Amino acid sequence: MKTEPSNRHGPKLAIAVAAAVLSLLPQIGIAGNWTAKNTSELIAAVNAANAVGGVNTITLAPGKTFTLTAVNNTTDGPNGLPVIAANNNLTIRGSGDTIARSAAPNTPAFRLFDVATGAALTLQNVTLANGLVIGDTGMDACGGAILTSAGATLTVKNSILLNNQVIGGDGAGGLGGQGFGGAIRSDGIANLDCVVFRGNQATGGATTSPDGDFAGIALGGAVSSGNDGNLTVKNCWFTGNKATGGFRHYPNPLYNVGGGGALDNWGAALITESVFTDNQAIGGAAEPGVEGGYAIGGALSTGTPWALSPVCTIRHCTFSHNRAIGAAAGSENLGGVGIGGVLHTGFALMSSVTTIIDCTFNDNEAIGGTGGNGVGEGGVINQEQPLTPGNQSLVTIVNSVFTDNQALGQGVGANAYAGAILNNDWGTEDGSGAILVISNSWFVGNAALASPGGDLINTASYASGGAVDSSGTAIICSSTFLNNRVVGGAWSPAATPGYFTAAYGGGVNSSFGPLEVRYSRFVGNQAIGGNVSLGGPAGFGVGGGICVQSGMAASIVNCSLQNNGAVGGAGSGAISGAAGIGGGLAVGFYPSPANPFPFTGSTVTLTGTTISRNQAIGGTNGGHGKGGGYAVGTGVLFGFPDTSTVTLNGGSVVNYNQPDDAFHF
Repeated sequence: MKTEPSNRHGPKLAIAVAAAVLSLLPQIGIAGNWTAKNTSELIAAVNAANAVGGVNTITLAPGKTFTLTAVNNTTDGPNGLPVIAANNNLTIRGSGDTIARSAAPNTPAFRLFDVATGAALTLQNVTLANGLVIGDTGMDACGGAILTSAGATLTVKNSILLNNQVIGGDGAGGLGGQGFGGAIRSDGIANLDCVVFRGNQATGGATTSPDGDFAGIALGGAVSSGNDGNLTVKNCWFTGNKATGGFRHYPNPLYNVGGGGALDNWGAALITESVFTDNQAIGGAAEPGVEGGYAIGGALSTGTPWALSPVCTIRHCTFSHNRAIGAAAGSENLGGVGIGGVLHTGFALMSSVTTIIDCTFNDNEAIGGTGGNGVGEGGVINQEQPLTPGNQSLVTIVNSVFTDNQALGQGVGANAYAGAILNNDWGTEDGSGAILVISNSWFVGNAALASPGGDLINTASYASGGAVDSSGTAIICSSTFLNNRVVGGAWSPAATPGYFTAAYGGGVNSSFGPLEVRYSRFVGNQAIGGNVSLGGPAGFGVGGGICVQSGMAASIVNCSLQNNGAVGGAGSGAISGAAGIGGGLAVGFYPSPANPFPFTGSTVTLTGTTISRNQAIGGTNGGHGKGGGYAVGTGVLFGFPDTSTVTLNGGSVVNYNQPDDAFHF
């Protein structure tokens, strides 16, 4: 007889199997889909997605505002939503929705999202607003809207991040906390596509007693990407973001820096098809008697003492109206330095590489702080050598346009360097620590403008590099320099004429390191000495087109220098005007530790180059012009023997310059 199998264990077995399958759901990543119409449903959906793991989607009801009023958890600081957990690949899809921390009084501070290691978060078509992270005493604050950990992935598309903030904790007499990433701090992978960043801020914490050490640095008014970060930015708009250093008592301005008004990068970054307007890096304020804080990179910084070896590529981007503004100080102290109106790069622990292709830079400024000697450095870009010897900082610029940018010294006796680009190697003996390569680019209407002297300490000021100022290695090819200018400040009556009281290089100034210029044009640039409006001597204008004072070799090949001018400062009454020296080209040396007494002269070789219709013009009231075409041996002006030379090789032409073609001191 056929025996039927027993069925008495069937229901129990089915339940057991189902339970086993359910227990495996987080591991095997079964997709989940949720909808949310209000804040409680959004929180519940995030928790459910964390529980199930895998690939999940939360769809927000169109046009809703999801207002967060309380702290959900305190992982990595206070968060308004549940942490996106490891193994959760979550997409939150909006349709004109807003997720915001409440603006009501007494709402606690918290960020909106925290993405854990091993998690992925994608945000689409949403606005994230009013996130706020305030560090505890002396502690850092990171990611006002979103914090992404190392090993996590963040993607934001077609969204707006608005008015988010981080504020480093005040130091209670000690070190102020740092502020990183007013909207986003990422130590993982971050992909930003068609995102608007507006009104976000990063602020360093203050020291709160005169015994405090250092105030907090602020980096990345909108976005900060760490050493483990890999950042991609495409079709984004950054406007009105700020990074502001903290207030402090201790007199060391490097420790209340505001940097990267829009974005700060320590790792790898690719930025394309994006616009940066009206962003600011602001040096931290200080009590009377302490110098003002530094500002680095009005829009971007990619290289700080925390960065190991940053790499940043910028393509097809527009930068306008960005500012790096040094903090004000009392007249008896130093105003903060404004460094890189758009970009500060280099100064990393190891090597750094920055590549700029097909970009436009207009009306950006590096502005020194008011007070005494508030220096402006690099109206667009400042590059510095790395901190570790033997490494290099490299900036390569291709097919880009720089118009109407400025470096502005402010306060009493403040210098100005590089209306557009400052290449600053302050440590090596051969200029190899900072390398600048420019090709197929235009520099038009940029200016470095020093401020007047006025007291017994800051009696005068000087300016260098109307467009480019280099103390490293500079290579310029197939580029045009048009109507740039460098202007020295007026001298006080106590001033003594010397090297540091003139204006150098209306187009390009090379103060140290080798210079190579090929197939380039210099037209209508001017070096203008300071006037006598304060009752002191007038200042020299040196090198209307190019000034070489490196004490090293420079090569100018197949170039044209035309209609440039070196103009001495205007005199008045009993005070004579100063000399204008080297209308097209001036050659001498820079007295520096790398070129000590008796000073090595510069050697310039011209090949296939035309120097024509330039002028050396003495300042009104008796000034003289020397070397309308070129002048050699400018160190003599300051009482030093100068062995500099200019050699004209085949195909070079020097003619129709005023008052003469060449002058040898």
